[in-house]
Amino acid sequence: MKVYIIFFLTCLILSYFPTIGIGQTNTIDTKRLQEVISKIKNEKFEITTKTKNIPRFVKRELRKIDKVKFKIAKAGGNFNSSDVIDNKSWPNKRIIFLAYNEDVYVLLYEQGGISRNYYGRVIDHKKNSSDCIFTFIMPPHKDFEEFKYFVENEKWLKIVKEKSKCF
Repeated sequence: MKVYIIFFLTCLILSYFPTIGIGQTNTIDTKRLQEVISKIKNEKFEITTKTKNIPRFVKRELRKIDKVKFKIAKAGGNFNSSDVIDNKSWPNKRIIFLAYNEDVYVLLYEQGGISRNYYGRVIDHKKNSSDCIFTFIMPPHKDFEEFKYFVENEKWLKIVKEKSKCF
């Protein structure tokens, strides 16, 4: 029940933001977005929940976009899940999964703050260098199949245009 209340409040809060809402993709490179969605839909991925499997170049690119050091707790680990800081040494993100293949990394994590959000960071890459990064705020879900469903059917809550870019 608590997850649904948080989900509802997140939807309510996001509805007031003048950025990209459910299914809308204006100001985003829609052609590249559709290419990445096709890769997610049609290609095979390895799945892990280990934070050590997040490549350095992914962390580096996310650090550039977010303008903060990318720290993330392991699956099931402690993290600051609300706007009340429980422990300053804990990150405010916790991995749910990392899906990857030779072209795409999909990092899904929970992020604490005023409300707990689920972020899907999709990194289209070639040889340890990002070509495109898309940042989705997603409905709560726990595995890659659910993520694929939401992306294929454009059921994300928002694409964060400030944290999405193609190089």
